[in-house]
Amino acid sequence: MKEIIHQKTEKADNIVCALVKFAFEGMAYAGGDEPDLVYRPRKSDAFIPQLSFEASGDNEIVSSILFMKKKPAERPRIGFRQYHAAPSI
Repeated sequence: MKEIIHQKTEKADNIVCALVKFAFEGMAYAGGDEPDLVYRPRKSDAFIPQLSFEASGDNEIVSSILFMKKKPAERPRIGFRQYHAAPSI
């Protein structure tokens, strides 16, 4: 499978939500709100849209990753926030 990494698009959010939901389905510790993890960080001031990426393989999204500003603000840093991957990877 050839993967293509590109900047994340808003239209892919539903696909990534479905990916997260599928990944947690049936897990004993799943709370049911795991797909919200896709949207919550994007509403934060720390979100950096230019550092939000997804990988596609065989014409479907197979993973996504985003980075956010880390606190404390006096020492600005960028940190890894989320990574989602399809179970088939």
